[in-house]
Amino acid sequence: MRADDLRAVLLVKAVEEADREGRLVPAADFVAAARAARREHPHESAMEVLLPARAQRVLPRVLDRNPAVAWLVSITREPRWIAAALFVVSLAAGFALSALDGTQTINILGFPLLGVVLWNLAVYAVLLARPSFSRAWLPSVVMRFADRAARRAHERMLADALLQFVREWFQAAAVLYRLRVARTLHLAALVFALGLIGGLYLRGLVLEYRATWTSTFLDATQVRAVLSIVYWPASLLTGVPIPGAAELDTIGRRGENAARWIHLMAGTVALFVVVPRALLAVLADLALRRATRELTPPASLQAYFRRAFSHSDGLGRAKVRVLPYAYEPSPQAATLLDERLPELLGGELAIEWEASTPYGEEDALLAGMEVAGAADVLVLLFSLAATPEDENHGTLIAGARDLAARDGRKTELVVLVDEAPYAARLAGEGGAPERLVERRAVWQSFARSRGVEARIVDFGTARA
Repeated sequence: MRADDLRAVLLVKAVEEADREGRLVPAADFVAAARAARREHPHESAMEVLLPARAQRVLPRVLDRNPAVAWLVSITREPRWIAAALFVVSLAAGFALSALDGTQTINILGFPLLGVVLWNLAVYAVLLARPSFSRAWLPSVVMRFADRAARRAHERMLADALLQFVREWFQAAAVLYRLRVARTLHLAALVFALGLIGGLYLRGLVLEYRATWTSTFLDATQVRAVLSIVYWPASLLTGVPIPGAAELDTIGRRGENAARWIHLMAGTVALFVVVPRALLAVLADLALRRATRELTPPASLQAYFRRAFSHSDGLGRAKVRVLPYAYEPSPQAATLLDERLPELLGGELAIEWEASTPYGEEDALLAGMEVAGAADVLVLLFSLAATPEDENHGTLIAGARDLAARDGRKTELVVLVDEAPYAARLAGEGGAPERLVERRAVWQSFARSRGVEARIVDFGTARA
């Protein structure tokens, strides 16, 4: 889904799910928007087409009534002014570095630009080792912006909606932020290097730089060897030869016009900073353009899609397969699950129950799932009384996740964990509420580590 479409859909979804009473947008408007989207695309049933068409009809009303929402949407887009300001600062810093010592003498052995080159080489090494280095800090930055927008909302319901929107948006669009940061930083380093080169040449036009060298430990022959290593690539690029030992001895005693050394320094910076940074910026930009066109929606959007178009014709009923594992739900639990799945998953459902699979038979269950063919939703049903184990529950969840991802019909995987058996076991024991909370957290963390969200339900009571 395109980034702008997904942003609009997730924002409308967050507001719609938080605004149960229709204070921001009446429920009838959402229904009307769904029907209008169906009329606009009468032969489409794809979520990627219908949800954006519906969201674009509702979003203007949300933005017009709530300036805080409009402000938050604006900061989720690319802030071009920040990049522009960074480029100006980088250009000025590079130009200033060319005249940092305030003299007109260049010590050719002092390598005044070596620090810039080494820093960039270190950055390239880090990128090779860990391309997504921004992953750790970007979420916290974005969430701080979300908290600020939520405080502007002055209404708890809207604040909760905004925070939920940002969480889901960043989960889906984190790759966009990483690529934008990468592209901006590469371009800033490129601009810095160009400012440095430009500063050297501009000052050389109005001032005469003198080149010299001094050393306590090196003679002219050794200096020639060192300079051959440092400036050899730039010498090939510019065609400026590196002087021999005899000429270097004269330069060390008398100095010379620094024009050729400025050419060699500029060539070195161009080779090790300008060219690689330009290439990295182009690669980041191409990846960003591709990601902007092809963002992966969060899994929760399938259920929302069914709910959003439950009043529209033409989408049909979603086929749901319920697969209990190491858990035999009671008749009451099965009945409650049938009643609540339409609310949990959205829309009209055709529910099919499979026989419970015994503990340790997860491979057979996965094989049966593949043979049985596609469904719109696969529901893995577990009991909270069981402690999740990698080789059993983990294998099943990961295998079902991979099967759903390979399915051409974009099957949604839902993990439900019934806490009723565990709550019944703990009834009357001390610390039961704390142990329930702890076991819920264990299951949720276990499923999340495999890329799935576990929903804790209670099929032993009238409502979950």
